[in-house]
Amino acid sequence: MNTLDTFIGHLTLPKVFDPTNALHDLEESGIETPNIRSYYFKIMDECARRKFGKK
Repeated sequence: MNTLDTFIGHLTLPKVFDPTNALHDLEESGIETPNIRSYYFKIMDECARRKFGKK
């Protein structure tokens, strides 16, 4: 079984994220939210490296 097989179904489902509350909470904090494209593949690589989902 491939490491991604465990959660690939969830990754392919359509998703909508509403960051309204988080952005409101971060206002005036100086913290900026990064674009997911800047870290998504780093997360996937780390999941694969750690064999995420394997028992």
